[in-house]
Amino acid sequence: MKATTLLILGTAIGCSTLAMAAEAPKRHHPAKREIPARVLEKFDTDKDGTLSKDERVAMVSAVQERRKELLAKYDANASGKLDPEEIKAARAAGELRFPMGHRGHRKAGAAAAPAI
Repeated sequence: MKATTLLILGTAIGCSTLAMAAEAPKRHHPAKREIPARVLEKFDTDKDGTLSKDERVAMVSAVQERRKELLAKYDANASGKLDPEEIKAARAAGELRFPMGHRGHRKAGAAAAPAI
C-alpha cells in the first residue's frame, strides 16, 4: 500500500514537473515606442517611417555630439557632467529641455526644446 501511494505520488509530481517545463515562460516584449516626428524628420533619410540601423547610428552619433557640445559650453567645473546649476544655465538658454539622461515628459504648456 505504501509503495503504491509513493509510486502514484512520484508519478504525479513528475508529470506536473514535465507539464510546467513544457510550457515555456512567456517573455515580456515591451511595446515598441512611436518614434517622435521630429526625430523621423531629421534622421529618417529614406522617409520610410522607421529608422534603419544606419539611421539609428547617425542619430546616436548626433546625440553624442550634441552632448559634447553642451558639456563644452556649460560644464563650468569640468566635471564631465552637468551639475544642477549648469543644467539650469543650459535650460535658461533654451538649449536643454531636461537634465541629460532624463526621459520624462515636459510639463503642459512648456516650450519644446530646440531640435538636436
